[in-house]
Amino acid sequence: EIRTPSTTAPIATLAAAMAVSPVLLDPRLAPLGRAPIWLMWLVTMQHGRLTQRHRDLESVHDLSRTVNRSLHLDEILADALPSITDALRADRASVVLIDPEGNVAAQHHVGGGVDADGSPSDPIRIEVAIADAGGQLGTLAVEGRSVAATVFDEADRKRAERYADQLAPTIRNAWLYEAIEHSALHDGLTGALNRRGFDAAVEFRLHSVVDQPGEYAALILDLDRFKEINDTFGHHIGDRVLVEFAERVRSVIEPDDLFGRFG
Repeated sequence: EIRTPSTTAPIATLAAAMAVSPVLLDPRLAPLGRAPIWLMWLVTMQHGRLTQRHRDLESVHDLSRTVNRSLHLDEILADALPSITDALRADRASVVLIDPEGNVAAQHHVGGGVDADGSPSDPIRIEVAIADAGGQLGTLAVEGRSVAATVFDEADRKRAERYADQLAPTIRNAWLYEAIEHSALHDGLTGALNRRGFDAAVEFRLHSVVDQPGEYAALILDLDRFKEINDTFGHHIGDRVLVEFAERVRSVIEPDDLFGRFG
């Protein structure tokens, strides 16, 4: 697409002059006047395609730089979705992530989100899979256009697939980072905060409520004769006791209370 007449006007004038010149010399040369018009049209179309390829490549690189700024999934998609909607000139975009069991794990959107029940064959909708060698991670969907080209074409779908290919490894890395971070701050058996995670959470809470006077308490619990359970019934039974104990504690504390396992 050539955006300004400052380019089209000289080209059209030159093509017209080259087309009329043979006719002025001899009317029988009129067929030759078609050649410059066809040539100018061909050059313009090829230039437009090449320019669009450069734009696509640049937008993919921009998206790659954008999504690699952070390892947190919310930040990644908050930056990526506006870039995708701008590149595809869409009104709305959504990313739906699925877990290994096929259930929806999370959903992120911009511009109001995309109708989840929309048809993939809708001309004003594109839906592509976000996948890598490990399988499908989710779907990218864009919908709606308020520009002159009111429908998406096959070139737009290919662009969306490139963006999905850029998102896939970044989402995988974000999930891996999230799992590592969770493992570093939580007890692997009970899922409770470990000592490091508990200390960090308490410090964060104290700093966040510095302007809100109130009373706060910490309760330390110990399981008496727990060593006898491990020695008598085995460590696997001891692990079951710890899991059961953790579930009972969670059932009686408030959702905002912190619960950790130190030992």
